Amino acid sequence: MNLTVYSVKKLREVGFEFKQFENDCNIGKVYDYDGNIYTVGGKWGHSSYTSEEMEISQKGSWLPDESDLMKWLQLTHHDVQIAYSNETHYFHGEAKNEKGEMFTGGGPDLLCCLEKMIYKICKKSAVVPVPDQIMILDIE
Repeated sequence: MNLTVYSVKKLREVGFEFKQFENDCNIGKVYDYDGNIYTVGGKWGHSSYTSEEMEISQKGSWLPDESDLMKWLQLTHHDVQIAYSNETHYFHGEAKNEKGEMFTGGGPDLLCCLEKMIYKICKKSAVVPVPDQIMILDIE
């Protein structure tokens, strides 16, 4: 599941960015481009992507999924705890930064829960956290 165009716009308004992943042309990445939603397909490896897929990933708006948001939290040094209540059918999450500040979020699915936590982190932080750079190896 991926964030909607509206959700990404809302996060960007409070400073969310993940430059390392935003224009990454990689299988399974989802983008909004010219009012349409595209998923990059093909097979693994940069040589397999079409020029259209490369353009979509470079010019489109990236729509992250749950694993992307968890990676952002990890690379901005947040300890995260997620709980799911079968009784209420609701996810509850807490993210704690290196200063010990706690940010909470919740929702009917994990994506919504993570989105709300990250929104609060970005909105309440004097300086919006920037994810650490990681080395991505392309193996063909």
